[in-house]
Formats: sequence, C-alpha cells, structure tokens
Amino acid sequence: MRDYVQATLGLGLALGLYTILGRVAAPYAHLVSLFTLAVVYFAQKKGDLFGAIVGSAAGLVVDSYSLGVFGISGLTLTVTGFLAGFISRKFNLLSFPKTFLFLGVMTLFESVLWLGMVVVILSEPFGRPMEILLIRPLVTAALGAVFFTWLRGRRARHG
Repeated sequence: MRDYVQATLGLGLALGLYTILGRVAAPYAHLVSLFTLAVVYFAQKKGDLFGAIVGSAAGLVVDSYSLGVFGISGLTLTVTGFLAGFISRKFNLLSFPKTFLFLGVMTLFESVLWLGMVVVILSEPFGRPMEILLIRPLVTAALGAVFFTWLRGRRARHG
C-alpha cells in the first residue's frame, strides 16, 4: 500500500510541475517528459508490473491534458513502464552516465511509440518531430539523471 501512495504522490508532483511549467514556459513544456521520469523511477524501484501500473495511470493523466485521441499516452507509458522495470532488473543503472543513457533511451522509446501512434491513428504528419525525438530525450535524461542521483545520495546519507 505504501508503494501506491508513493507512486500517487510522485505522479501528483509530476502533474504539479507540469502544470507550473505549462504556465511559466508553455512553448518549452513539451521538451521535458516529467511523467516518463516518474514512471521510470517507480519501474526501477519496484519492477516491471508496478512500472506498467504507474505508466498506465500517468498516461491517463497525460491524455486528460491533451486534446487528441484518449489512450495513446496511456498505452505508450504503460509499455515504457513495463520495459523500464524489466530492463532495470537486468542491468546495474546506478551510476550517473548509465542513468543518463537509460533515461534517454526510455524517453526516446516512449516518444517514438507515441509519435508513431499519433501519425497512424490521426493519419496526419506531426509538426516538429526533431524536438520530440532529439531534444526531449536529452533534456529529460539530463534532468532525470541529476534528480535520480541526488535521490540516491540523499537516501544513502539518511538511510
């Protein structure tokens, strides 16, 4: 039960930061994927099934913000959460460079899957895919690697 409360608080934090970012810097809000960071964090922490559950919840929250087809983000973040949990059990991702690379790959995977589904379902080209496929994974990976490293250090110091 404690894990679900933590995940709910984590998604609430991501939602709050996303809302603030949307108000303060709306043109740049899509360049960081805060929900992907939350999903990957909990997937690494608790495994693939929990990552899929958190990804599903996060995706539905993201879908409620969008004006497009409902469920695309839910599906992409569910798959991303599952894969992040599965992969993180196979590899040691505790160093900063590995965390950066892993977050970049997971964000790129989620972005490619989301972009592909948008193009297929809506049958129209997407405006600026390079921002989604290049800048978003780099920004998200950088912010996430710094935050995850800080959290690990804080947890090590305070038990």
